[in-house]
Amino acid sequence: MADAWNDRIQKFDSDGNFLTKWGTEGDGDGQFMSPSGVAVDGSGSVYVADTNNGRIQKFDSEGNFLTKWGTEGSDDGQFRGPHGVAVDGSGNVYVADAWNDRIQKFDSEGNFLTKWGTEGSDDGQFRGPHGVAVDGTGNVYVTDTWNYRIQKFRLANIAVEPRDKLAVSWGNVKGASGMHHSFALRQNYPNPFNPETWIPYQLGADSDVTIRIYSITGRLVRLLDLGYRKSGSYVTRDAAAYWDGRTDTGERVSSGVFFYTIQAGDYTATKKMAITK
Repeated sequence: MADAWNDRIQKFDSDGNFLTKWGTEGDGDGQFMSPSGVAVDGSGSVYVADTNNGRIQKFDSEGNFLTKWGTEGSDDGQFRGPHGVAVDGSGNVYVADAWNDRIQKFDSEGNFLTKWGTEGSDDGQFRGPHGVAVDGTGNVYVTDTWNYRIQKFRLANIAVEPRDKLAVSWGNVKGASGMHHSFALRQNYPNPFNPETWIPYQLGADSDVTIRIYSITGRLVRLLDLGYRKSGSYVTRDAAAYWDGRTDTGERVSSGVFFYTIQAGDYTATKKMAITK
């Protein structure tokens, strides 16, 4: 289990009895910053999506560090918020590279093989993919988070374009042209974060929008005045509200839990987030 806010992996037997754990907060080998995904291959090796460190780490079944790959960025083999990880029957590793809106595929030692996906809502495109899974025949399933759907891709032995890989998708793409919107405040991403985060939201009508960020004691830390916005979904990095982790006076906030509240017309909602350093 990826125990994100405790920056560790925990291992249990099939009845939930604790067996072992590993990991502390940090960026060294065997350390984590908000691990979000975990997968195990046929030999028992454990792959961890070390989200806020922008990398994949590989361990043996007892938690001994084996190797790692990935840095922050958008080139092949780099990540921005890797969340989900899965392993197929041949030992290939698939990573949901959330904020690069793509899936990357590697061999078991982290050598880049192929990738697919760009930002968007068409077939083969993604908005913040968080989860990935592979079935027994090699079909790849992707949780396309902000498009509110699952996409399935068929087994391909060579790199091909996303449209050729797509097998099927299901679920409603909220926010597509002509569809009805409702008001909603979504979970910020990444979360926990350091030093910046994005706050997605959805508007059911044209509205003046403000987001207020409070400390755990209720003190107003930052006011984000987003101005007048049209009805629609604001979930991608270029549309969501952005917070740089600073107060209204420009000081960086310390680690801890914060609350953010949206005001859009008569609509208000509050969610919790955390910053880790």
